[in-house]
Amino acid sequence: MLNAQEVLQLTQGEGYENLLPTVLGESNIDEPSNSILHLAHRASELTLITTKIDAHIGSQVWVVIPSNDIIIATQKPQGLSAQNVLEAVVTGIEPVGDIHMVCTRLDSQLDLNAEITGESLRRLNLQVDSTVYLIIKSGSCILYSH
Repeated sequence: MLNAQEVLQLTQGEGYENLLPTVLGESNIDEPSNSILHLAHRASELTLITTKIDAHIGSQVWVVIPSNDIIIATQKPQGLSAQNVLEAVVTGIEPVGDIHMVCTRLDSQLDLNAEITGESLRRLNLQVDSTVYLIIKSGSCILYSH
């Protein structure tokens, strides 16, 4: 993940995407339209539910999550249609034009960045070391097979 201020400035107007190497896992959910991805990172594992990809179990795939498709909550949400709710800690907040890039780290030591407005930053009172919940719809995870 590149979240240096210089890189973030380059994304202004174009959007920033989180790019994660993953392995397609076996689905244990009832919906045939979804895939389960296992993200192995630094001896930890994270599971994401995504839209279906035409690949074999165990295949290496890339998942791309646009930073403006990640919703941030300061309390664990309930009753959502979104299938991915990930607990994270804020590691940095960088202004990029009219928005702010919130850099976070999951328990798995995986970094994800999310875009929010200045108003959302103030309303949520986000600061470095704040615990947050990242909400990601399965359809926001764009998959590419190797």
